[in-house]
Amino acid sequence: MTTFLPLHYQARGWGGAGLGMIGFVAAYILVRLFLAHLPDRQGGMRVGIASLALQVLGQLLLWWAPGPALALLGAVVSGLGFSLVFPAMGVEATRRVPAGQRGQAVGNFIAFFDLALGLGGPLLGLAATLGGSAAPFLVGAISTLAALLLLRRLPPVA
Repeated sequence: MTTFLPLHYQARGWGGAGLGMIGFVAAYILVRLFLAHLPDRQGGMRVGIASLALQVLGQLLLWWAPGPALALLGAVVSGLGFSLVFPAMGVEATRRVPAGQRGQAVGNFIAFFDLALGLGGPLLGLAATLGGSAAPFLVGAISTLAALLLLRRLPPVA
């Protein structure tokens, strides 16, 4: 978001990229402040599915947005969705292993998150080069949809 949202706004000739960033960050922080308990209370699976669904919607809005108002909405919805994905998936990762392996599970979970962050920028940059300024958001939507479908295939925790 911090890289491709301003570039997308600039490529489209829109003003207000900073407002889009503020919308994403404000939604992210507000959800973390007031709803961070949801993965523990409602379960990582349920919260993860809802969060990923919101994130897909937000990314699709950013990809499709014909103007800055819908792009702003997409940024806010993306922030709402992204905010609890990490904690929800962390809850799921730790619930699926024996208590003695939870530290290793958390370490592996964080390592893959870091790997995704490290590879994401260059791969999304390639997508933007090949497909234009909206392409990273379409790739984000497709990737998030794939994560959502994979999450839904996980068996329930006993």
